[in-house]
Amino acid sequence: MAVDYFLKLDGIQGESEDAAHKDEIQIMSWSWGASQVSSVSGTGGSGAGKADLSDFSIMTNFDKGTPKFFKSICEGAHIKTGTMTAIKSGANNKPYLKVDFKELFVSSLQISASSEIPTVSISFTYNEIKVDYSVQNEQGNLTSTGAVTYNLKQNKLT
Repeated sequence: MAVDYFLKLDGIQGESEDAAHKDEIQIMSWSWGASQVSSVSGTGGSGAGKADLSDFSIMTNFDKGTPKFFKSICEGAHIKTGTMTAIKSGANNKPYLKVDFKELFVSSLQISASSEIPTVSISFTYNEIKVDYSVQNEQGNLTSTGAVTYNLKQNKLT
C-alpha cells in the first residue's frame, strides 16, 4: 500500500505540492525508536531506568529547507514544533499516523549526491513526542488507538 509522509516544522518550509501539505517537507523515509535498560534479580525483583528515545531521522530530497537546517545546526537553534504525518492511499488524505514534536534541535545533517537530486538525511532531538496511530477500516475510515505523549525533560508520560 502506498504511503506518503510529510513533515511540517515551524520556520522551515519544504517543496511539497500536495494540496493538504503545501510547502511541507516530503519525506522519502524515516526512523525512530526507544529502548529501556532493565534488570531482573535472582530473587524475582526487577527494575527499569529512564527510557532512552532515539533521534527522529528522515531522508528527503535537497530542497529550499535544506539551507535552513544547516543554519539551525550551526546556530544550535531550536524549532518550536513539528508534525510528521503519514497518509495511506484510500484514506481521503487523512493521516493514519501523526507524530508531534515540541522543541526540536537538528542533531545531524548529511547530504549525499550522485547523478540524481541530492538526498538529505536529517536527525532531530526533541523535548516531547506524541504518537497517535489510527486504524483504517475497509471503507477508509480512521479510528485513533489513543495518543501517547512522552516528555523527555520530565521523564514521564503526559
